[in-house]
Amino acid sequence: MSSFKLLSTTFCFFVIVCCIVCVQTQTTKKSNKSISHKQNHSHHKHNHSSHLNDEQFSSKINSTFRKKSFDRLSNKFSAEILKLLREYELYDCYDSMFDGQRNHLNIINTDLNNIVLRYFQSPHQKRFLSMELKNKPKNKTDKILDTRIKTVTKNVHRLVKEIQKCLQLPKEKRSRLGITSIFHLTEKEFKALLNPRLADEIKTLRDIKPKNEKFTAKKFGKHSNLTLKDVRGYRCVDNIPNQQIPEEFNWANQGAVTPIRNQYKCGSCAIFSAIASLESAYLIRQPGKFSASTLDLSEQAVLDCLDYGLCQRGSFVAQSWDIVRKYRVPNEQERPYLGQQTGRCYSYPQSPITVSYWCQSFDISEEYMQRLLIQYGPLSVTMNVDSYGYPIQYLKGPFYGNCGFQPNHALTVIGWTRYYWIIKNSWGENWGIDGYLYLPRGQNKCNIQNYVGIPFIV
Repeated sequence: MSSFKLLSTTFCFFVIVCCIVCVQTQTTKKSNKSISHKQNHSHHKHNHSSHLNDEQFSSKINSTFRKKSFDRLSNKFSAEILKLLREYELYDCYDSMFDGQRNHLNIINTDLNNIVLRYFQSPHQKRFLSMELKNKPKNKTDKILDTRIKTVTKNVHRLVKEIQKCLQLPKEKRSRLGITSIFHLTEKEFKALLNPRLADEIKTLRDIKPKNEKFTAKKFGKHSNLTLKDVRGYRCVDNIPNQQIPEEFNWANQGAVTPIRNQYKCGSCAIFSAIASLESAYLIRQPGKFSASTLDLSEQAVLDCLDYGLCQRGSFVAQSWDIVRKYRVPNEQERPYLGQQTGRCYSYPQSPITVSYWCQSFDISEEYMQRLLIQYGPLSVTMNVDSYGYPIQYLKGPFYGNCGFQPNHALTVIGWTRYYWIIKNSWGENWGIDGYLYLPRGQNKCNIQNYVGIPFIV
């Protein structure tokens, strides 16, 4: 009987201990969950491995590639190319440059299977695809690779047809096309990069009564407790209205523009625009402390502090500056870009990078925009990139196509030439002209003058 009592007592004790451990575990989980957002990051390091190693990547891409048959497609592709070769004005509509090489992915002298394989062996494309493949089960990996290879193959054929259509246009309407950094995206995925929320946000901001008819940049430092709602009424002021405007101007020539980035599949263009203009602000206002080649702020840190679902819905430029103002921002090495939200928002008190606040203006003239650019540095802007009947996804030169009026993409204007705005984009350096959009001036093309925003770091 005593043995039974001892056994019962032991069992009860065991149950009580298990219950205590269970409660502690649940409490810890809840506690961790509650502090995972906006956690102090001063002594916290991440090891976000955003890609496969070279050996893993090559093995996966080659094994999938061996299963594909390009014979029928290659024969059709060769016949289409033969037609193009008869066009002596081909290079009005086609640019073969990719990763700094003319012949690496040249559709004129490279067979289809090598075009597709070499595309995915490019360092930038390898990073994108390996991010998609990371930690995926084999069945999903095979499906992703199969989809990407099919998409690039389809886009090569569509590119040939678009070049043929381009050659039928008058010379002044032709735009150069080619294989770009976003060539692996389906048409649906490309449209998902755009940000339709911009139009509604700009309309709301435009209707707010300006707070600072006589407001100048020098007054920024006197206001340290402004909220996002407070700041959004401030308009950008042209402090030198009689300033001479040069025929050409480019902040990149003064070492004030960081390299081209790539937002990949996430609709985070507003973050990239906000970070680009902020990086330039530091290069201009604190010369010698940073350099354009080494200053690389983390878009991921901002992305993770904005509302979940941003990659699908988009955001607005000033929201990113407000995040930096509240939590500061680390460099890219500390929080590398993943192309998706992790839900982990952190504060970076040790980072020297912050935003005091910003100004925004709407529906301005070209000359006003030029003077703001000279006085303050690169400007965050918005425009419409719905290129009706024209594949802007394949753009490799100045853009002459038709576009809409409602803004749906955020970029950064860094200067101008005699005929074009020079606009930093976030679709990789193999898109446009080395990653830049050259947009014709003098006509508010694609409604490029509808919005400008400027961050201040004083």
